[in-house]
Amino acid sequence: MTPYLAQRDALARRREDTAATVQRASIGLRLVQSLQWRTDDLARQESAIVSMREELAQAAGARTQLDRSVVVRRVGERFHDILAAWHYPKLADAYLAEDLTPYVRGNRYATASPGGRTLISLAWQLAVFEIAWETGSSHPGFLLLDSPQKNLGQTGDAEAEFADSVTVADVYRHLRGWLSGRGAGAQVIVADNAPPVEAGPDVIVRFSRRPDQPPYGLIDDDTE
Repeated sequence: MTPYLAQRDALARRREDTAATVQRASIGLRLVQSLQWRTDDLARQESAIVSMREELAQAAGARTQLDRSVVVRRVGERFHDILAAWHYPKLADAYLAEDLTPYVRGNRYATASPGGRTLISLAWQLAVFEIAWETGSSHPGFLLLDSPQKNLGQTGDAEAEFADSVTVADVYRHLRGWLSGRGAGAQVIVADNAPPVEAGPDVIVRFSRRPDQPPYGLIDDDTE
């Protein structure tokens, strides 16, 4: 009986080993299947991410275009309002094109008279600066205006249409009103040879324009 018992025991051990092998194989197959499922899911997620990034880029581009159009319109409206407050003669069709070029009376600013170009340039600079400040856009927070009265009647180079000192007073009145309101905290520096009386309290320094009598000018060593 001993040989038969030994064979029985051997068969039992082989059966146990085979069962263990089958169990390990089953576990391995489940792991492989899980890995394949995760691989397929990862591929789907990556495809979804690529699609979402494309949609996001398209949406961002559309929003940028929309935001730019909104900003250009706001600056254009402010540009018109400033010129109206300054009583720009025969003001009509004052707006900014999409490239921010100013138009007045339906014509590009370059076609305006010298006095008109002075007011248009001032209004354009202030419109851009004011909207940038009010919306918290990128801007250093100060603006330098040089010779705001050129061709406007106060510096001896006037033209008939703009030879009106009220216009100059309106320019300063607008600056004071905006800086004390929505522009609080901003700084506008004006270099003007003949500021109106109303601007007296805001004058910080007066230059002599004489090398022997300091201060000579904004750039004190440029006396040529």
